[in-house]
Amino acid sequence: MSIVELVKNAGVVGAGGAGFPTHVKIDAKADIVIANGAECEPLLQSDQRAMDLYTDQLIAGLRLVMQQVGAERGFIAVKEKHHVLVQKIRESLATETSMELLPLENMYPAGDEHVLVNLATGRVVPEGGIPLNVGVVVTNVATLINIYYASQGQPVIERLVTVIGEVANPAVVRVPIGTPVSTIISALGGMKSDDCVVISGGPMMGEMLADLNSPITKLTSGLIVLPRNHKVVTLKSQKPQNHFIKARSTCCQCNYCTLMCPRYQLGHNLEPHKVMRALGGAIDERLEDFTQAYLCSECGICGFYACVHELMPIQINRMLKQRLRQAQIPNLHQRTDVAKRNPVLPTGIPADRLLRRIGLGAYDVKTPLDEVQVTPKEVILPLRQHIGAPAEARVQVGDRVARGQLIGEIPAGSLGARIHASISGEVVAVTDTVVIRA
Repeated sequence: MSIVELVKNAGVVGAGGAGFPTHVKIDAKADIVIANGAECEPLLQSDQRAMDLYTDQLIAGLRLVMQQVGAERGFIAVKEKHHVLVQKIRESLATETSMELLPLENMYPAGDEHVLVNLATGRVVPEGGIPLNVGVVVTNVATLINIYYASQGQPVIERLVTVIGEVANPAVVRVPIGTPVSTIISALGGMKSDDCVVISGGPMMGEMLADLNSPITKLTSGLIVLPRNHKVVTLKSQKPQNHFIKARSTCCQCNYCTLMCPRYQLGHNLEPHKVMRALGGAIDERLEDFTQAYLCSECGICGFYACVHELMPIQINRMLKQRLRQAQIPNLHQRTDVAKRNPVLPTGIPADRLLRRIGLGAYDVKTPLDEVQVTPKEVILPLRQHIGAPAEARVQVGDRVARGQLIGEIPAGSLGARIHASISGEVVAVTDTVVIRA
């Protein structure tokens, strides 16, 4: 059986957050594969731990993908500040002739695919494009580890999650997929205060959870527990319409958001200050400016770091993308002859400076790989944990399932990913999720 089929059978998706079905991604041809261990978001440490614990499996997974896509070169990208990890990977790659370590500065967003491709190869992904357009496949390190285990017949049923912030015992924990967030936080001693919120993912691009009984999915890299009055929470809590009104009345066109935008620095036609200026007009009158929103990676530098008025172009761009798609207005920006605006300057901003700016420096602590055994009595498995169509349930209420058993299948002819039981037990509900009780 081919590695593409094995990966499909195991339900592997992009673990870095996008969730694109990996069997589709690697069914391609490229000359370079990059293992993305940059761990783009501040505070997250799950990928660091994965690379340390599973170095051999990471290299084996990278080798499998390189063989599949026909790549001659492979990179493992790691921030050079992780000195011990960097040395370990260097030593493990000593006998590999086609792989090498790619040391990264501590910049945000170094883990962005477009930024990483440019750092590794000097190539620039075209506007509205993907790394494959320039002959590169970028895959998260946790995904590559899952690919190795898929080659051994093991499905994706667990993941490492960073739990940090206002929690009693910050840690990187290994949990069954579908474990409720509340169960994990309780296992680590609970929150330090009742007046806290939880961000799923990283502090910049993650989303605040409305319900702490929400489950961990294949895409969950971190849980950031912050006081409700924290600056990051306040900025994320504002309604999109409020951002819109504030932007129209306050933006002074200083263009800091544009100068610091990674996509702009790479040469793309994304100038957030012009998008903000265009808010005074109708979409059909300012299409050139409004459709720039399609190029936004939503890294958040514009709002959380650059803007002196704490306006949030990231939120405006999210809102515009939704409206443009609803109106069936396509991306007008499709240039392929793109070059970095200043080849000498780094792309992005210093990550430690970003942490201080957004008030998260105190939480930047090294967490242990906690030995607390998180054994949920119940898991909630969404049938959609990926880009594409939801999986179709292959179980019914009352069925007994074993850990690792297939419970959700890809709909015929659709883009999707399989879902497997992460614990053994009885199926107690089947809707858009499958609930299993031990």
